[in-house]
Amino acid sequence: MDDLPTCQAYPAVPNWYTSHCATVSEPSYYIYATRNMIVVLDLSTLRFIRTFMASKDKIQAIAAHGQYCFTAGVEPKIRAWNLHDGSLLMTFKGHTAEVTVIKSIRNGKLIISGDKSGKLIVQETFKPERRIVTKVNSEVRTLAPIHHAGDDYLAVGYANGMIHIEKIAADLTTETVYQLIHPDGDGIHSLSWQPSSLDYPDIFPLLASSTRKLKSALVWNVPEEAQYTEIKLPAPSPHWTDQQRNTIWLELAWSPLHDDEIYVTSYMGMIVQYRLDGYKAVDETRFRDLHSRIAFNFTWVQGGRFAITYSIDKQIILWDVQKRDAVYRMLTHAGFLYSLDIPTWNPGQVAIGLGDSNIKIWEFMNTSGLKGQENNFYQSQLLWRGLQGQILRVLWHPSREGSLAYSTEYGRVGIYNTINNKCVQFKTYHKKGTISISWASNIQFGDQSLDNAIISCGPDGTIYAFNTQRPNAKAIDVQDHIQQINPTWCSTLNAKVKTYRCCASVDPHSRFLALGSTDGVIEVYRLDTLKIIYVASSQQSAVSVMTWRDSSLLAVGYHSGVITAHSIPQESDDAPEVPVPDTVPLQTIVMHKKNVHGLMWSRHEDKLLLASAGKDEFSFVFDVQNGSPVACFNQHRGQVLSVCWGVEDKDMLFSGGDDKFCYIWKYTDYAYTEQKKPMPTRIKEMEVVEPFESSASKRQEASSTPAPEPKKRKTTKVTDLMSVTKRSSNIIGQPQLLRHCMRLAARIYGGNVDDAVTTVRHRIPGEIDPSEYEYALFLQTNEEADDDDKVLGLFFGDKNAMRELIGIEASNLGPRPMPQSESCDGKLALEIMQSNFKAFESSPVNWIALALSPMAGKETWLNLMEAQAKQLTNQPVLAAMCFLACSKVYEAVNVYRKANMYREAIALAKLRLPPADPLIPKLFAEWADQLQVQATKEELAAMCFLQSKMTGSSLNAINLLVRRKKESYMFWAACLAVLLNDSTAEERISQYLQMLNERLAKKNTCT
Repeated sequence: MDDLPTCQAYPAVPNWYTSHCATVSEPSYYIYATRNMIVVLDLSTLRFIRTFMASKDKIQAIAAHGQYCFTAGVEPKIRAWNLHDGSLLMTFKGHTAEVTVIKSIRNGKLIISGDKSGKLIVQETFKPERRIVTKVNSEVRTLAPIHHAGDDYLAVGYANGMIHIEKIAADLTTETVYQLIHPDGDGIHSLSWQPSSLDYPDIFPLLASSTRKLKSALVWNVPEEAQYTEIKLPAPSPHWTDQQRNTIWLELAWSPLHDDEIYVTSYMGMIVQYRLDGYKAVDETRFRDLHSRIAFNFTWVQGGRFAITYSIDKQIILWDVQKRDAVYRMLTHAGFLYSLDIPTWNPGQVAIGLGDSNIKIWEFMNTSGLKGQENNFYQSQLLWRGLQGQILRVLWHPSREGSLAYSTEYGRVGIYNTINNKCVQFKTYHKKGTISISWASNIQFGDQSLDNAIISCGPDGTIYAFNTQRPNAKAIDVQDHIQQINPTWCSTLNAKVKTYRCCASVDPHSRFLALGSTDGVIEVYRLDTLKIIYVASSQQSAVSVMTWRDSSLLAVGYHSGVITAHSIPQESDDAPEVPVPDTVPLQTIVMHKKNVHGLMWSRHEDKLLLASAGKDEFSFVFDVQNGSPVACFNQHRGQVLSVCWGVEDKDMLFSGGDDKFCYIWKYTDYAYTEQKKPMPTRIKEMEVVEPFESSASKRQEASSTPAPEPKKRKTTKVTDLMSVTKRSSNIIGQPQLLRHCMRLAARIYGGNVDDAVTTVRHRIPGEIDPSEYEYALFLQTNEEADDDDKVLGLFFGDKNAMRELIGIEASNLGPRPMPQSESCDGKLALEIMQSNFKAFESSPVNWIALALSPMAGKETWLNLMEAQAKQLTNQPVLAAMCFLACSKVYEAVNVYRKANMYREAIALAKLRLPPADPLIPKLFAEWADQLQVQATKEELAAMCFLQSKMTGSSLNAINLLVRRKKESYMFWAACLAVLLNDSTAEERISQYLQMLNERLAKKNTCT
């Protein structure tokens, strides 16, 4: 076949609970729909050819002829596609309800479609003629066309149990020539015509019909509009459950080769062949029991020699009808492909963690490369015993054959033995969410030695080490041991009250443990001592994935889409107690636009290649030596969730995503070029205007379209009371912010700012002209403050300073009565914050003035006011005012806190709580934690860390200034470290001097 792709794929499951989303186009294609995509397979081998997105919603119906395919479904438009390249040819409009079935007749020149409203449309494929008719106001469930005696007939099965036989004329008009009514009134499910007899061309063929509920099918003598015979399903097995006995999907398919044979799908996917013997239907034989659940579709291939079925058991089976056995079986994916891993001890299989509580073991090496395949390319098995929820991570043991570690969405970690099919889950578990897992060997935690262990990190920040030999034993809390060995460093982490570790990874030699946090900080510990040896802080967003190359290189992916590579020091015996964070990684790669879901180093020995999987639907391959992309794979139709390199073919990659596809591709076939911006592969234009649509039909469609509802008026809610403070912190320049930071540190911890600056300046070599660095020393500690500078100083001041600031805010805000009860007077809220109840007299908001009147002393009023506050969850200002009216200050502070209105929460706490209340420093710590993940907010975050006065917070403030990677910030970070008498002061000064010398050397080279 000349249109084989450069990649191979293991595709997703066809759409369930519809009989019309799969078809064949002889002699080349088997086509089916999975969600809103079309999958095209080779008809003889089921080899993947291509897939393309064909709708905005679920596809329910497909028809095909030759190279053309027609699709429709929940979105009531029929689209025509070219199967050779997946291009959109035309969009047919006319349906206004969900399209349930499409059929192609007259050698592809005519398509017939029905929808849930009962509408039928007969449309010439690429010509303007069409006819729209609604003869029964009931859903069209199925269509069965037949050409008999020179005429085209169409059997239409409706949901109300009626069957119409329509004769289609040359001008596309339809005439109802026969009507059949199912005796039980159940909706028609399937229709199939007996082949026209060549020996008796004048005899009208029999018609078989089935319903959704009856466990039998009827055969009709159509001209007499009478029942000919009944086909009864075989008795269900007594070993089946009630659900298995009562669940059927009765598909009918009359044999194209023998007019007395009809095939029926029965219980549990059973396929039964019946033979008509006079007026009796005899159960002749059955296919091999390969389906284990109901089968949705039975499609003939090569004139009846073969057939294809698909089932809720996820299998697509190509049958040899004569042998009643399978030629090919494909166990498709019904869940997202969250994780992939290939063991080095068996390079021909890949483990796939699926979102449907299964692990799939795919023996993909049953293929002779990407351009051909043997019979068992899709050979796989499902592991399901003992598994619950989405399988988010799978990881083979590096040397123990058949041992597969996994983690689930419910926080469970376990080991699956694929040889004896036994699953063992550890007793200790994480909270619900994504769990990273790594194998480790010969490690020691206190007095506990583990020969083989699994180290996991959960979304709650817990890190466990599991003893694989004792699954019921309590897991070791790794964080407790890290805390004991690294108390000073861990104090800085504890000061970040909202930051926690979210990812863990052990290198292949079990020497190092890398931990990633929600604020982008990377920590690396020696596994034998758990002593910290390396810290990196170059990004602000959460770490999503980490992967090692040997023990020297660590790649990290972030939620922002950034990827960093770090060189890990191997000699770590002399590492300081508190490492200075590395702010300049070995490489920083900015290519993904969204979260990085997966990373893996290639197995090439002469190249540093790194593959990535992204939420932006791309999988990239990067050359880490120069940080440039070398390949871009864009065939996924959704998020790429996982990526894995091949073992034997080192250029081969596997990628899986939420499109439920597993692709096999070579990075050399998808070279990245900067001239062409990568875009996800999808249809370029969903709204193709149908060129044959008449003006009359356009007017009819326009008249049936309801008028758009008038837009609701937006109401303004008061969500920013301290606008002056916010403005000041945003517009104050770098010199003033750094001045505040230094002064604040001196006020809290003591010391002299000028002395600290002088100490750092004296370390600058005398041969360097002061003009080369004086621009960085713009901080004048006695500089007169402007208004914005004063506002920021008041915010970080005491209670009296906060009162003065609230007065400034109130005068700036002024009374702002808003329409309706969703809004309030912002000035009144500020006055209440500082207990100025005289403001009630001038409040323009009558209901608030009334509610906060002196009558509020009654117990009933207090209860009602508190209840009202709890209901105003989306209106924090009103809710806080109501709580304050009840004298519930802590509740009011928490309202602002939950709304991320930390300026208001801090102001309220300072004004209404004692100065020594522990909530005030905690609020500053929380806000600092929130600010530090925002670019350009480092100075304000550092000030909040300092104001929190928590152990380790001063080191966080220094690290934030260094993170800006600017010479001036390095200078002031060194000054701050000297002022605070921090243990890292010497190294901070050295970092500044190194950056200064590098800049001057570069300048001299250029001149």
